[in-house]
Amino acid sequence: ITPPRPMTHDLIMMFIPALGAQVVKVTIDEIVDSTFYAKISLKKDEEVFLIDARPSDSIAIALRADAPIFISKKVLDEAG
Repeated sequence: ITPPRPMTHDLIMMFIPALGAQVVKVTIDEIVDSTFYAKISLKKDEEVFLIDARPSDSIAIALRADAPIFISKKVLDEAG
């Protein structure tokens, strides 16, 4: 089923290139009180911006952007 308007992650993926940026990677980098945290790395020209986001949103965006998904050793050690 194709919705009549874009879903949130698809909408975000329309904004990123329209602003001249690209998704470089997603990193799940922290776990605090059983809550995971992630960062989306966006690149515009030669500058990289880190966007704090929920891991589920970050992963959805990375999949749409065909960007790699990383997890920090600290998170693996704690959650794994």
